[in-house]
Amino acid sequence: MLIGREAERERISALLGGAAEGRSGALVIVGDPGVGKTALVEHAISSAGDLRVARATGFEMETDLAFAGLASILGPFVHLIEALVAPQAAALSGALGIGPPLPPGDRFTAYVGALNVLAEAAESGPLLVVVDDAHWLDPASLDALAFVARRVTAEGIAILAAARHEPPAMTRRTQGIEVLQLEGLPLDDARRLIEGHAGRLPAPTVTAQIAHQGAGNPLALIEAVDALSAAQLSGSQPLPDVLPVGEALARAFTAQARALDERSSRALLIAAAG
Repeated sequence: MLIGREAERERISALLGGAAEGRSGALVIVGDPGVGKTALVEHAISSAGDLRVARATGFEMETDLAFAGLASILGPFVHLIEALVAPQAAALSGALGIGPPLPPGDRFTAYVGALNVLAEAAESGPLLVVVDDAHWLDPASLDALAFVARRVTAEGIAILAAARHEPPAMTRRTQGIEVLQLEGLPLDDARRLIEGHAGRLPAPTVTAQIAHQGAGNPLALIEAVDALSAAQLSGSQPLPDVLPVGEALARAFTAQARALDERSSRALLIAAAG
């Protein structure tokens, strides 16, 4: 169950409503690992109503596979490629691996072809294009989707992407596209999440400490509750000075740390040691 996020849900509702009425739009949700980006993506899909959904998810091991993400989105619509003008059809077919290889330097034609395929697909009804973990999408697909997102107007296409905010790559690609920065949950919503996930009512002081140390990050709050004993949640045993970090959150932030350059890594190490 999605707790809070009223303003974000209203923005997503406006995006979907616009597509249902024939207007197009794009929104990129950015934020830290565990802050709730995927929950909002799933909320958008469940709220799509009559909008058809084309979806892709980024995977770290596929970042070197050019156009793999775009192939996931356009998969249901590849039959529309044959209706494109010949240069676009050839370029897009080559990019998606269903035709001769895309000639070097001809990506622009493939991007225009992708835009026209989605526009043609939307002729049969409004369309929601969703990309989760967009930061792991291959660069060619990211560029293609950013190209499309900046040019949709009145096709009935809603484009929603969720990504970690990792400049400069994501910042450069989101230029000209609306970006929603997702922060941690407010205190009251964090308490509701903790109490709902605990399965029992934690002591008020325990809830307050988890909410404070978790900084409103939903994954951090959930993993902290899971790591504590029933006695600790009830307040009959003290909490550790620093709450445990769950495996999923540790993996996510470790991946970010590994991506830092040497100077930034050293600064992070010194800060952690301090």
